[in-house]
Amino acid sequence: ADMAGIENIPSNLDGVSLFPLMKGQTDKLKERMLVINYSRMPHFKVNYTVENPAIPLRDGAAVLWKDWRLLENRELYNVENDPHQDHDVALQYPEIVKVMREHLDKWWNEVKDEVHDIQRVVIGSDAENPVLLTACEWFNVFVDQQIQVRRGIEENGIWNVFVDQSGYYEFELRRWPSESGASLSDGIPAQKVTDGKFVKGISLPIEFAKIKIEGQEKSKHVEGNEKSVTFNFYLTRGETAIQTWFFDEMQKPISGAYYLYIKKKKDE
Repeated sequence: ADMAGIENIPSNLDGVSLFPLMKGQTDKLKERMLVINYSRMPHFKVNYTVENPAIPLRDGAAVLWKDWRLLENRELYNVENDPHQDHDVALQYPEIVKVMREHLDKWWNEVKDEVHDIQRVVIGSDAENPVLLTACEWFNVFVDQQIQVRRGIEENGIWNVFVDQSGYYEFELRRWPSESGASLSDGIPAQKVTDGKFVKGISLPIEFAKIKIEGQEKSKHVEGNEKSVTFNFYLTRGETAIQTWFFDEMQKPISGAYYLYIKKKKDE
């Protein structure tokens, strides 16, 4: 925001501007503590005797301060002397634990009431149209690596979205991203990248596609070497959920569409 020259930046945003550091106006940032805490799958299945580790909790966080790392509100490490974090020194430095714990408590009290709120992707906004959704954004499903897409992992999930404007929308379901040029049933070769390579992408026997949104459901048979399957819906402004499916010739589910392009069409 600072780099873009945006005025009236909300004062309650987390973080600090890195722009002065990038411009050489300062050689270091003001000392601060950082908290890392995130959730992958809030309903991930675990042993019922163990509390679900994927749900954000205060004691699931890491606090970073200088060379200190307070983990799970109980273990303290100094990464300068112990970069592998093998030696818990919490008992030797109770004053450090106290300061970092106080910061953790303050941070948690600010976020605990909103930590489980669904963060919806906005579609149909004039600021970004079309919008690309990927399997990475499926709610409560872990598909966020290219290797999973290339292996054709048999997963599916829901996209939680906010429709910015009522109107007609076009939904384009793809197995591969549009820039690949690959069809729905294509396999793709392994690809060398900067460090290592992406594995070969397997072919999926996609014969049918389906989409469900706002209680509306449509399906189509895949013709020939189609690169995508397109559906059109009228949507009303507000919160909704989207789910897609690919099926084989026996109409057995394969996966959801890993890539979904959504375009708000011009008012007719």
